[in-house]
Amino acid sequence: MKTLVPTLLICLGSMSAPLQLSAEDSTPTEVPSTENETTATTNDDPFATETAEDPFATNTEGESDTEEDPFALPEDPRAIIAKRKKSSASSPFSLYGRLRAGADSNVSLESDALNSTSDADSSVIDAYLSARYRFSLADSVRLDTQAFINQNTYADKEDYNLTSIGASAGLQWTLDKQTFGLLGEASHFRLDNEDVVDVLTVGARYANLFTSNRVFVASLDVQALDYTDNNDMDGTLVSLRINRWKLLDTSNARKRLEWGARFGHYQAEKDVFSYDSVRLESRLLYPFLISGKKLETSIAGQVEGRFYKEATVTGGESEQQLILRSQASADFWFMDKLAAGIYGSWSDRSSNLDNRDYDRFQFGIQLQGKW
Repeated sequence: MKTLVPTLLICLGSMSAPLQLSAEDSTPTEVPSTENETTATTNDDPFATETAEDPFATNTEGESDTEEDPFALPEDPRAIIAKRKKSSASSPFSLYGRLRAGADSNVSLESDALNSTSDADSSVIDAYLSARYRFSLADSVRLDTQAFINQNTYADKEDYNLTSIGASAGLQWTLDKQTFGLLGEASHFRLDNEDVVDVLTVGARYANLFTSNRVFVASLDVQALDYTDNNDMDGTLVSLRINRWKLLDTSNARKRLEWGARFGHYQAEKDVFSYDSVRLESRLLYPFLISGKKLETSIAGQVEGRFYKEATVTGGESEQQLILRSQASADFWFMDKLAAGIYGSWSDRSSNLDNRDYDRFQFGIQLQGKW
């Protein structure tokens, strides 16, 4: 039986537009395409991460069968379990690319009432590219650096086209069955070719392999958001995620069941944009072999409660939201470095305020490669 040790993934790169943005005033909305709205509303999520990309990886939101996870989202870079690689022959430089073509039923995140009478859907092309260089500082210590760019283009909603670019670095070290990590990332977002927001992230990671098939993973992130045109929304997001993994095959970390919780607090310059959140999440990763080729499948779900600090109208109620999300994907690695697959995601938001409920469905095909 092969022995696995926890390996910290310090990969903040694959941000697939985690912001909900309004093309009219460059303010974020609250839940994903990376989540947008035709009209600016208050109590919008300043850093939501639900897109066609796996939001739980995290992306993600499929992952590669390598030591690192090129699909992890910036908000959710998590520790993964992998074989300790000591081969000096492996290259310290790597590239990852992904191209998606699909459809989005509610690009502008319009409420259910408005969506029934308006044109909120669109086809979408999503292109992502990242480059990584790894420095081996010692046998159990490494420094990962990465640069990335992501472009989301909506054929029928061009004012929601979103570009993100950034760079990250992470220091990781392993002690016996424990792995520790520190990371940092800077990223910039443009909506419809206009500057929207700058995001600076610092975080810490911890992973512990308790038994041959059970792992404890924890992460703490602090993100500073600086909006170009709406200083009232500037603020700091602090999030703590705690997860447990059960390896369904002790020799294969890609076959596992995950479950856990995330606790978040966003403190904005203006309290109407501040909120607390609690999210329960689970994910199943299960690979198959078909004629000697890998088929990697993933299914995930989330239930989140979000509680805003202040009402948008004097004397009114502060908003409370219940957000449900689900995601599934399947990728067939028809070549050693190339995979083709499908993805789909569904989200639903219920609010105690009128005209704030909505749902959304995204699906499509994707081609990805790693070198």
